[in-house]
Amino acid sequence: MKRKLFTILVIVLLLSLAITMLAGCDKIFSKNEARDANQVVAKIVYGNQVATITKAQLASSFNAYAYSYVQYYGMTYEQAASYILSSLAQRELLVLYVKDRIAAEEGLGEPANLELRQFLSNLEYVDAVDEVNKDMQTSLESIIKDLIEEDKANQGAQEATDSGVYTHEKITSANKDNVIRVFFDSDGGTDVATQKILKGEAADRPTNPTKDGYTFLGWYVVNDNVVSDSLYPFGADAKLEANLYLKAKWAKYLAPRTEKAKEEEEDTSYDYSKYTSEAEIKAAVTDAEAAAKLKFFDAAYAQTAKDKAQETLELTDEDINKYFDKSMKQLKDKLADSYMDYDYYLNGEFKTLILSKYQRMVGYNVEVDPSEVIAEYDRLVANNIEVYANSDSAYETAITGTLSDAIWQNYAADTTTIPESQDCYGFVINILLKLNDEEVAELTKMASDGTYSKEQLVARRNELLNAHMVAVSNPDYSSEAECDHYTEELDNYVAYDAQTDKNHQCTCLDPDHKYDEYNKDNDFNKMIEFKKNDDGKWEIVYNVHECPTMAYLSDPDDEGNIKYWPAMSDGTKTGIVEQIYNSFKQIDAAVAANELSHVESVYWYRELATAWLYLVGDDSGGTSSDSNNGGLGYMVSAKDSDVASSYISAFTDRARSLINKGVGSYTTDGTLDNSYLFADSFIENGSTSGYAGIFVLVTTYSCYDASTYTFETENGVKCDEVAIALDMTEQANKLPRNYVTTYDKELDNCKTIYDVIYDKLLSGKKYEKYSLEVNKFGEGAISDNITYYEKNYESLWKNLDKSK
Repeated sequence: MKRKLFTILVIVLLLSLAITMLAGCDKIFSKNEARDANQVVAKIVYGNQVATITKAQLASSFNAYAYSYVQYYGMTYEQAASYILSSLAQRELLVLYVKDRIAAEEGLGEPANLELRQFLSNLEYVDAVDEVNKDMQTSLESIIKDLIEEDKANQGAQEATDSGVYTHEKITSANKDNVIRVFFDSDGGTDVATQKILKGEAADRPTNPTKDGYTFLGWYVVNDNVVSDSLYPFGADAKLEANLYLKAKWAKYLAPRTEKAKEEEEDTSYDYSKYTSEAEIKAAVTDAEAAAKLKFFDAAYAQTAKDKAQETLELTDEDINKYFDKSMKQLKDKLADSYMDYDYYLNGEFKTLILSKYQRMVGYNVEVDPSEVIAEYDRLVANNIEVYANSDSAYETAITGTLSDAIWQNYAADTTTIPESQDCYGFVINILLKLNDEEVAELTKMASDGTYSKEQLVARRNELLNAHMVAVSNPDYSSEAECDHYTEELDNYVAYDAQTDKNHQCTCLDPDHKYDEYNKDNDFNKMIEFKKNDDGKWEIVYNVHECPTMAYLSDPDDEGNIKYWPAMSDGTKTGIVEQIYNSFKQIDAAVAANELSHVESVYWYRELATAWLYLVGDDSGGTSSDSNNGGLGYMVSAKDSDVASSYISAFTDRARSLINKGVGSYTTDGTLDNSYLFADSFIENGSTSGYAGIFVLVTTYSCYDASTYTFETENGVKCDEVAIALDMTEQANKLPRNYVTTYDKELDNCKTIYDVIYDKLLSGKKYEKYSLEVNKFGEGAISDNITYYEKNYESLWKNLDKSK
């Protein structure tokens, strides 16, 4: 049997060396007995090198993937087992071949006599250890979470001995004189039925009522029409002798804004593409640094694993101390049960890096000629014209995809004025401060009345917007956070809300905790700044903080209720709008001081606008992956587009003005007054319902902007406005090859159309060269190199196929 070995390169899921036995999947087969776990199910030979795959190793992949092959590809379990084993064996054969080639090229000697580590640099060794440590850490944290949930479930089961609903004596004609009633006034919430019970019995705890926009705080006794301050203590011991009147208490609830995902730490340590030779990679990490690299189960690494787990899971010292040692033991036991250990996974990572190393080595001499880039550029242009030159809808689809491939623009540049008169497509982030429900209700009532003119409605809208108060989200908020200083009194059946519950100690009852740990130095007049850190690097800094359980910043003068801040400056307080404007001006100042290039500044305008969007923005669509175009915001069409804009007209007009001014624009004339607009969705069109708000827009991308291709050309020539104008005259609707499409905080990481095309061609040519070599090797008779022992692994699938 002959088969091209290239097929193994596309079996991505089997190349991954994640710790599959810890992934939480149900095992298809029971644990192997020790005597057969290490049975060889495949033997691979290449020259003097021999590798094997054991039943335990196959079982790990079989447990993880066999069910999917059976359910989605129609295989039997026998076929799935054979297919998975074949893929694993072919990969092992490729590793042996690559080891042979590396050993020959680097003069390492006979590969059969070398350990895997000897094929790799110190940097790759450190990389491999870090990757396996990371996988082990993920598994450890999963175990800790499971133990905590298990304890919570057990604790709940133990404490919930009093269900709150009791068996009552039947009411009859003989005892009817002893009947009493429990009345429930839900105060605008869902109805709760009156209970009839006998004297001496306890009231049943009803299902909590609900009320839109409010958190239920519990039932409180009413005497002589006065509601007490004490929560009624439902329970078997709370026996009644007379009628009981209870009233629900509510706290105004404001649903949290979209929670901003935590930023992942940049992992640039193992970016091998930045090296031009294996010699550079070998010199990147010293022997001493590699020797000092700790493995996950090294005793000295335990504190690191513990600290990481505590930070990731946001655990208290008490909890991490309680669960860490037990979780580490469980992790070791799971590894032992699978008959694989840390070094097995480390060797697997070594093999992956050996394959990557050889692919790099094959590609070092690959080059891309500028003529190839130009040819690909021309091909893309021709394709663009064919697909969407006469279709705005097709063009819109293209630019919401890969911007660097959308070179042909449906709307040509006006080279007489650069770029003021330009009308093109673009993207904007919308920081929207919406009027609340009560304010909008007032406006819509006026609109429905029919006696107010449009001018009167707009005047009242503007009056409300000028006086609008904004709830500011907590930048530290986490829906999974737990506060050490949080207590619940009496009634654990009530769904407490950290923002409104007065028993939440960190905002109300413990001022030392509140002010010292979280928001002692909150600066509400300058909530976000753009400035340099101590290392001299630019960053976005939050000057307001709150306990992570709180969705919004709290008011220390109002028992922990939400802190509201004016949208517009009022003379004593700097309004949100002005603060946004001021923070953008800080980026402007950095550009003016030549500390940031315009291209670098665009990255920061985007990041800063996004930070404000999560902090104060009431436009949930702006944070939706479906509508914000990968962080670019909303796409706005050119004025003459065939596809009509669906946005509010004032929004569209302002957005087009900013887009035409170029990427990073947030004001039409550099003043605060023209950095925002008041608008609504109903007054202008004569409707009686909708919303109104303050819009702060920032251009994140323009499909034509002269300032975004002042990079050097591919030939190293600096562009100027004259050259740009000539270039655009010659190219008509085509974007120049040196037009920037990818922005980053580091100028070297920003990419022009030329860069993107070059990188794609280079990557493709390198992969093609590697694949050709692998395929050539794979044309040999694989059956001569691999021997399978089906009898040793048929127990994995036999009973499963019988049961189908």
